Amino acid sequence: MKEKLGKVLTATLDAIEDPDTPPEERARYTEAVQGLNEALEVILDPNTTPEDRARYMRIVEGISGALSISLDPDTPPGDQDMYAAFAGYTGRAVTDLQYPETRPEHAEDREHILRVLEETSKSPVTAQDPNASAEKRDEARRKMDQWADSLENSQYLAFVKEVKRHKPPTACIDTIENRTRQAGWPHGSLWGLSSPSCAATVSEAADDSSSKWSELFECVQRDPFSTCVVRIPKD
Repeated sequence: MKEKLGKVLTATLDAIEDPDTPPEERARYTEAVQGLNEALEVILDPNTTPEDRARYMRIVEGISGALSISLDPDTPPGDQDMYAAFAGYTGRAVTDLQYPETRPEHAEDREHILRVLEETSKSPVTAQDPNASAEKRDEARRKMDQWADSLENSQYLAFVKEVKRHKPPTACIDTIENRTRQAGWPHGSLWGLSSPSCAATVSEAADDSSSKWSELFECVQRDPFSTCVVRIPKD
């Protein structure tokens, strides 16, 4: 893994420095490299628990695998963009988990997001595993497509519509969107909703007893957001 990661990092840094790399792609690669650095620091920290070390190892494998696919000239352009985005947003999520001003307030939520990132990181690894069956590679690709379409999920769109009904600040909507790109629907979305930029919106929405969404907002206002998924309206 160390040798493979070294090659991927070298190729990624070359892409970042290449003037022909589009700015958005360069930003994703930069976020991926930063996330890898943060994850490796956690892995090498003697105070890290074996369970967390294993989780971060799998996340590093996922980011590295996504970068490898994105940088492969034989990868179709659309897939190159998707895997670069996955590497970047996952890397940014790893970075944000390390700092008090960006990570979830509750330890339970931090653990939850880490498990989500660990699970999603399996897909890029499986997608390029020559020993994986065709069925497993297809399933990995399906999960990647699902991740890429998080902002088009019908429940997510209904959720954002409800948030916007309470006239949130732009920072709140931007945070929800970014967290959803990082950790998907619904986990990333509720991570975004729990941010300070959404506090006034959450309070107002929680008080709106006429809405079927009020229980979700009340839960996010009161409890760790990872416990609130069951409050999402079923219909």
